[in-house]
Amino acid sequence: FSADTLLAEDGSFGNDSDGTLTVAFIGGSLTDAQSFITYQGRAYGGKSWTNTICRYLEEKFPNRQIKPINAGVTGTTSDYGALRFENSILQYGPDIIFIEYTVNDMGFSSREDSQKYMEAMVRMSQQLDKIPVIVFMYTANVDGKDTDQHIRWEQGKNWKQEIADYYGLGSINIYDYIYSLFEASEYDVFYDFIEATKQYGKNGEGWDVHGGYKYYAEAIIKALDENPSSLIKHPDVKTEWFENGSYKDTAY
Repeated sequence: FSADTLLAEDGSFGNDSDGTLTVAFIGGSLTDAQSFITYQGRAYGGKSWTNTICRYLEEKFPNRQIKPINAGVTGTTSDYGALRFENSILQYGPDIIFIEYTVNDMGFSSREDSQKYMEAMVRMSQQLDKIPVIVFMYTANVDGKDTDQHIRWEQGKNWKQEIADYYGLGSINIYDYIYSLFEASEYDVFYDFIEATKQYGKNGEGWDVHGGYKYYAEAIIKALDENPSSLIKHPDVKTEWFENGSYKDTAY
């Protein structure tokens, strides 16, 4: 499918044509969400945000078979994501790819490291006969906006957005969405709000250590519903790497 076939005639997200819609997710623990959703020691399946997005797609595309690919691996950064991107994602011919590495990539100390692996995944995608839609997601850390940790997060997010802008990609700032919910809540400390989001613990038992996957799904669905044309875009095919390929001699 081309990006245009994901949008209805009125520009909304959802075009009811037949076929398979392959939706892929890659990132760290925030994507590999199932391992953190437990109830009495058992996996509490079907509640991660990726599953919620797939159910949303099933409603938007009732005549299409939704094929989900979740390639999230807990604790990993975008260098490992780029290393396995072809085997974990591209071999399945995805129509749309959500890429999440903002929090784990905070360990990168340089702009170059923060950008080159994200760019590598985009450039590998543009070699396919069917170029997928790619969406960058800026997921939430647990620190408020007045902290040194968040300043590092913001810097890394801005570096990734430079890649998104260069290749004409859509992006979703999930942190800002969750922070807006915090500001409307009774909590004074952002971490306390995150810790209190016991979205999926049955009967009040257990909670998701990353602070409520419900909000991740809400942020993505909100963005797709409100401004789909800003997200449903193929990467622009570029012959030159960002900034003229200053790290062109890497393995990618």
